[in-house]
Amino acid sequence: MGLVPRGSIHRRLTGATLSILILFLGLTGYLLHVAQRHSLEAAVEAQLLGHVYALLGEASEDSQGWVRLPEKVADPRLNRPDSGLYAQLTGAGGRVLWNSASLLDKRLPAVADIPIGEHRFFQDQWAYRLYYGIEWENLAGRVNRYRLVVSLGRNVVDERADIFRTRLWGGLIGVGILLLAVQGLVLRWGLRPLRQAAEELKVIEEWGGIGLRGDYPQELLPLTGNINSLLEYNRIQRERYRNSLDDLAHSIKTPLALLQGALDSDDPGLLREAARQAVPHIDDILRGRLQRAALGGRSALAKRVAVAALAQRLLNTLAKVYRERELHFENRLPAALHIPSDENDFMELLGNLLDNACKYAVSRVQIGVVEGLTTEWGIAIEDDGPGIAEQDIAQVLARGGRLDERHAGQGIGLAAAQAIIRLYRGRLAISRSRELGGACIEIRLPLKP
Repeated sequence: MGLVPRGSIHRRLTGATLSILILFLGLTGYLLHVAQRHSLEAAVEAQLLGHVYALLGEASEDSQGWVRLPEKVADPRLNRPDSGLYAQLTGAGGRVLWNSASLLDKRLPAVADIPIGEHRFFQDQWAYRLYYGIEWENLAGRVNRYRLVVSLGRNVVDERADIFRTRLWGGLIGVGILLLAVQGLVLRWGLRPLRQAAEELKVIEEWGGIGLRGDYPQELLPLTGNINSLLEYNRIQRERYRNSLDDLAHSIKTPLALLQGALDSDDPGLLREAARQAVPHIDDILRGRLQRAALGGRSALAKRVAVAALAQRLLNTLAKVYRERELHFENRLPAALHIPSDENDFMELLGNLLDNACKYAVSRVQIGVVEGLTTEWGIAIEDDGPGIAEQDIAQVLARGGRLDERHAGQGIGLAAAQAIIRLYRGRLAISRSRELGGACIEIRLPLKP
């Protein structure tokens, strides 16, 4: 079942950002609106209380000792009918003593007793009202209680609240659009490395390449590193597939040479003995190649190879192959040396290196251990031939690289040996033999594979 497309990252982040902006700006607008409403109501309460004090400042006492307010007060809104600002003075029992001209003959709602010197603030769907309790001692010494009410119509306050709300939401919407545009630019800039990686991959797919080489941010380095590792792995696999037939042919060259030598000798007993050695060897090589392919190119390390015995079998075979040159072979490997590896891999590795040594040796070929190593196994294969100059090492290790065309071969022996050593995280070193004077090829393998 195929994967269901999830849309672009840019679209998903833009949608998430838009949702967050709507939620944030909506909540911000609501809280600001509520705070403005409370602030406005507090301002109305303070304004009405100010009107109370102003009216008390204009109050006077009539001839009967009652408090009276002038017909026209200082605030013009109280003198204009239906202006929205109203005032009323009541006495004991709720009897109306005075109405502002703006109130005409209307009556403001009554409330329960208000403590003297205190005020109560009320509001409904029509108006805001402030009630103030008054105690007045007249000239005759009599104390009377009054209640002064000042009212402001809600329409006056609501108009201001509507103006604020319109400006508030208009500003928030404008800020939201601006933030969304900026966020879009930021997302485009932030996702640019991903687009760059996609473009590089497209170029690699169409034109080839070795990997992603852009300057990527730290967060993408694991991704680009894994992609480069995958590309490198695929490149190595393709190269490995191209070279597998060459390696296979090179691997069975030694047993085939043994069979060819036995055929040339016209000795039936020698031919049978050569076939008994070569055919199982070829079969082991083929099985080992298949096993290595199944393991993805890494040999199993469950077993330990008796290197000395394996090297001696190879030397015996090579002695028959090169018997006309009367080479002297010496195996200095200790019998106790056992290295964790695949036997077929090690046979191919030593076979390639010993065969190369035999080709260029004058009279002597020897194999032994490298002394003085503490963290590695070291095996040295030496000959008394012309050796390999330091400037030529890279050429002989390259697949197909050869220095001497007089000897038969394809120039892949050392390259194939080096490929096997790399499977075991080892290395191959080439120098000049101090004892024999020819080439010295060292195999270095880690003690812990």
